[in-house]
Amino acid sequence: FDPATAERITTYLTRLLTTAATHPDTPLHTIEMVPETELLRLTGLGTGISTPLGTQVPLLAQVFEEQVRRTPEAPAVTFEDVTLTFAELNERANRLAHYLIGRGAAPERTVALNVPRSVDMIVGLMATLKSGAGYLPIDPDYPADRIAYMLAETEPLLTLTELPDTTGLPSGNPEVTVHHDHPVYTIYTSGSTGRPKGVVVTHGSLANVFHSHQDYLHTREHHRQPGQVNSAMIASISFDASWDPMMWLFSGHQLHVLSTDVARNAKRLVDYIADKSVHFIDVTPSYFAELVEYGLLEEGRTELSMVMVGGEAIGEGLWRELRDNPRVCGCNYYAPSECTVDSLGHHTSDGARPMLGSPLRNTRVYVLDDLLCPVPGGVPGELYVAGEGLARGYVHQPGRTAERFTADPFGAPGARMYRTGDLVRRNTDGTLEFLGRVDDQVKVRGFRIELGEIEAALGAHPAVAQCSVIVREDRPGDRRLTAYVVPAEEASLPHPEEQRSLLRQTLPDHMVPSAFVVMERLPLTANGKLDRKALPVPDYAPAAGSGRGPRTPDEKVLCALFAEVLGLEKVGIDDDFFELGGHSLLATRLVSRARSRLGVELSIRALFDAPTVSGLAPHAAATEAPRRPALAPRRRPTTSR
Repeated sequence: FDPATAERITTYLTRLLTTAATHPDTPLHTIEMVPETELLRLTGLGTGISTPLGTQVPLLAQVFEEQVRRTPEAPAVTFEDVTLTFAELNERANRLAHYLIGRGAAPERTVALNVPRSVDMIVGLMATLKSGAGYLPIDPDYPADRIAYMLAETEPLLTLTELPDTTGLPSGNPEVTVHHDHPVYTIYTSGSTGRPKGVVVTHGSLANVFHSHQDYLHTREHHRQPGQVNSAMIASISFDASWDPMMWLFSGHQLHVLSTDVARNAKRLVDYIADKSVHFIDVTPSYFAELVEYGLLEEGRTELSMVMVGGEAIGEGLWRELRDNPRVCGCNYYAPSECTVDSLGHHTSDGARPMLGSPLRNTRVYVLDDLLCPVPGGVPGELYVAGEGLARGYVHQPGRTAERFTADPFGAPGARMYRTGDLVRRNTDGTLEFLGRVDDQVKVRGFRIELGEIEAALGAHPAVAQCSVIVREDRPGDRRLTAYVVPAEEASLPHPEEQRSLLRQTLPDHMVPSAFVVMERLPLTANGKLDRKALPVPDYAPAAGSGRGPRTPDEKVLCALFAEVLGLEKVGIDDDFFELGGHSLLATRLVSRARSRLGVELSIRALFDAPTVSGLAPHAAATEAPRRPALAPRRRPTTSR
């Protein structure tokens, strides 16, 4: 406690005692301990640059068309061996936009994009923007049931799986009137009700993020010169953070759309960044740690100049690696999907510790208590975000929208704010520090997950009487979803792998638990609530290494890699990677290790299809490349949260 803090607390206590003594019938929770002058300061601390967002502020389709006029022959987008200039991208997008308009595309209508990663994916997205319609991004790897639900709820005008022949259609920019409050995309996040929920984001909100990035990210001199930055699109377009690398395209720079094989393989991704002179990437902290192991930040390895991390908390060890690297600017950006890509930004030059940062332009953030009153500095409270970045709400869920998007008591009449559910505190310098969640929502490897959705899918099985899903971090930095299951009377639970297969029919891979623990009953607290602290640690060791040992040199190496990645002493050739606690990030780490140690090209899908050493070894033999010296990854930096 410094003197200023001690004096401030004394002031609060004095106001509390004075009011209570003077007005003894006043409910305690209505007593305002914080002086009016400090309240004004607290509600004003989290306010970004305020700029008008009227009709004079160009939306992204207009921004792109202006850029085409300035640099028509500059490279715009690249996928593998295909590159389009700005003029070529614009012409293709225009022809497709006219096609979509002919099919009924217009503001307040939706076009579903189910196009694989490619140049065509960007053409389809750009054409939808130009048509005035909003797009619904669909990850082709999602389960068919989940995709069907998204399509049924949003009722898109049409679904693009490949681009149609648009020969003969006009190549000029379509004349479409789009307002700031028209939808630009609908993106689905995990839902606590057992079903995902669609967040409807507007053109104005997305434009606000773009123009904010001109203030905060694109500030270096060479960043302002078109064509000087190569950005890599690593995430799927169904992940709203994919807009961070795309923003550079609208500023006149080149966007590299990466194939899944490159994007999900840490070694190949670092090689690509080095070979193609990529300057900007946006990744989750978990994946960033993988890239660091393969030399991403080593001097002379790449031309990388900016790394954006987000989606989950970054440990101080990784932040220190970025901060201490003179060649790379690191930035930590924060926003729920409901607040459009980014709301707060914190650069490595802003401080030694990772924080949530300062608000972007036209953004306000408050730290409030349960009664929506600002809490004093240093006191934990819930983070609320207000301003131009807010989404419309949820598709066909007015009740849920009203619950999360509430009236802003500190803004203009009619203003709204979004309840994030994140617990934070404001430090003496005004920065925001993330402390955790106030509900059951979690972040795992960058994905926002409502545990209730997993529990609903798991509990739907007739053999399951009760279940609970939590996130465990029994090894620092390794966060795993773990399911605890109580079987129904006289019922036989399916094998864990069968349970995983059933869940994959409705849930994406990142929401499938790594471990299933069978229990007679779930532990309860004295108040009858689930006692999460009493849930046992999954024991993978007895199942590991109990079967056959390796028979060939490749199997011996793979057994060692399985054990290394999973943190086990021994693994047999018949042991299932996922039954031993493996998940998608560890799978990415495994295939990267296999490539380095064996010189083979393995895909994540091959591991999902054959999750044992004996099953994977033939794939390794079939794809074996000329042997290279084994690469020893760097020791992973220590992380903390």
